Amino acid sequence: MRPELGALILPGNQNRWGILLGASYSYATNKNTAFDIDNLKNFSFNIGVILNN
Repeated sequence: MRPELGALILPGNQNRWGILLGASYSYATNKNTAFDIDNLKNFSFNIGVILNN
């Protein structure tokens, strides 16, 4: 399972640039007795800059 959420922010009147924000969560039910792992979880954030012509 990997739900994601994001937003594109375009400030100003001409919108020649923007900011991209995102977040995601990952969950897996993998098991490994050698490493004592019952499942894998990950939460991440993304930030980016968008340039328009």
